[in-house]
Amino acid sequence: MKKRKIKVNNKKQENLKDGKIVLTWKSLSPGERSLVEQCLAVRKRAYAPYSSFKVGAIAVSSSGKAYAGCNVESADFTLTTHAEMNAIDSMVAAGETRLQSVVVALSSVSGLPVPCGLCRQKMTEFAVRGDLPVLCVGLGADGKIKDLFRIALDRLLPLAFTSSSLGRKKP
Repeated sequence: MKKRKIKVNNKKQENLKDGKIVLTWKSLSPGERSLVEQCLAVRKRAYAPYSSFKVGAIAVSSSGKAYAGCNVESADFTLTTHAEMNAIDSMVAAGETRLQSVVVALSSVSGLPVPCGLCRQKMTEFAVRGDLPVLCVGLGADGKIKDLFRIALDRLLPLAFTSSSLGRKKP
């Protein structure tokens, strides 16, 4: 897909490529920078002794409160908790069920730093809208940010299973 310029936040110009808005640190608002910093900090606390694949996530509720989560591995891997799920579960435990946005940070030596399919489905359950913004932060082998982009959840999971799939309205 060809890159083109689009407006973001009615003031910034960003590159759109393959459905993602490619960002720079300077193009982020102070609030977004703070969320990325929180996400990077919680990523450092991830418990990943087996894979060494640390992930941090911030779930921002519709009230604007940020909930942090990191992945927590288990030796059998089936009990591993994903960072995004951990953050969303913390949001729900605090009594909030409306997800406004998500920030996720992980190493991306190859490939894009995006949430896995399970986490995309969990986000869909609580998203206030289908085009929920997901801010993805990819770290290189040196630990520095190498990828920074925003993508809509419905681009990451275009055919999501939702409450309407069950013939029900979203609670």
